[in-house]
Formats: sequence, C-alpha cells, structure tokens
Amino acid sequence: MIIGIIGGTGKQGTGIAKRILYNTDYVVYIGSRDQQKGISHAKKLEKQFSGKTIIGGSNHDAVEKADVVIVAVPFDSLEEILINPFKEKLKEKIVIDCINPLKFKKKGVFLFQPDGKSVTEWISEKIDNPKVVAGFKTISSSLLNSMRTIKQDCFVASDSENAKLVVKEMISSILKTRVIDSGPSFTARYLEAMTALAININIRYNSKDAAFKSTL
Repeated sequence: MIIGIIGGTGKQGTGIAKRILYNTDYVVYIGSRDQQKGISHAKKLEKQFSGKTIIGGSNHDAVEKADVVIVAVPFDSLEEILINPFKEKLKEKIVIDCINPLKFKKKGVFLFQPDGKSVTEWISEKIDNPKVVAGFKTISSSLLNSMRTIKQDCFVASDSENAKLVVKEMISSILKTRVIDSGPSFTARYLEAMTALAININIRYNSKDAAFKSTL
C-alpha cells in the first residue's frame, strides 16, 4: 500500500511518516507544494529508516500515486493546497484528515470549526466523498516525532464504515496503540475540541503530555 502525505514536510506529516516507516512496510510518498523540497525531505528520512521505501515529490505526485491520502496541512491553506487542485482525483480515494482548526491567542487555544462542522465533514462535502476519515487528530506532532511509546488512544470517525475499518487497522499498525471508533464524521467535531482542550491544559501546566485514554 502507498500512503501519500500532503504536507509531508511539516511537523505533523513528518511525525506520521516516521511512525509509518518505523512500524510498517507501507510505502510512504512525501508530498509538498515544492517538488524539490518533497524529494529532499524524503531523502533525509530514508537515511533514518534504511530498508524502507519512501519517495518524495509534489503534492500532485503524492495524490496521483497514493492508495490512501493523509492530509496534514493548516486548515487555512486547505482549499488552496488540497480542494481546488485535487477535488476530482480525491473522489475515489480514502482520505485521512488529521487537521485541527485551531486559533492561538493570548488567552489560549480556540477551536474554529467551519460552519460549526468538523474538518472531516467539511472536506467530505467539498470533494463529494464519504470516505474521508478523521485520524491522528488527538496525537500531537511532538509525540509523533519523539518516537516515544504512545500510551493514549487514537480515535477515528467517518460516515463510511468500510473506509473507517481500513483506516482503523492502518493506524493501529502505525501507532501501535488502541484505536477507537468514535462514530460518524460529525463526532470528529469533538475530537478537534479534545485536542484544543489538551493543548490548553498543556499550556497551563507547562507540559506536553495531556492526552486522552478511554476507560472502555
């Protein structure tokens, strides 16, 4: 399986790529608006994970080649980077949304959801594809990149049960932690809120470790 990461050179995209390469044999395609930057970043990761397959290039290449597309770009850039250029190409693919629409202000971190909906719902409507799955939303980029053992749960949400099952199994193998099905896409609203809460707790207690684990 080829996993394309849009925004693969950023902190979140890099952290996810590292976990994929460390724990699985999936092929990783690092996408970037700058093709050369994607290639260079892939070469750096290749040195860290010898024997694994990682390719770098443009976002267009990543979307074209991938079986599953992970979206790890800021929400404010989402329409420009993903929706406008790739709306048609994404209609038949499984798309993993790990974006939290947050605003950082003096008082703390605020949630800014488009029209009161989750980013997962928003992307699904924009590309007319129910196979958009919320994933990785509650796992911080610092934890992903640290390669420390993940002790918290990861949550997935989607209106497509089949796509959600595929992604649930994928993330379980990538993160080596329990993955919980939170329900349809609208429940991703609460996953995004959980992330905002965790960041605010971390700021208040000068920590990086606030996280969520279900008692199920």
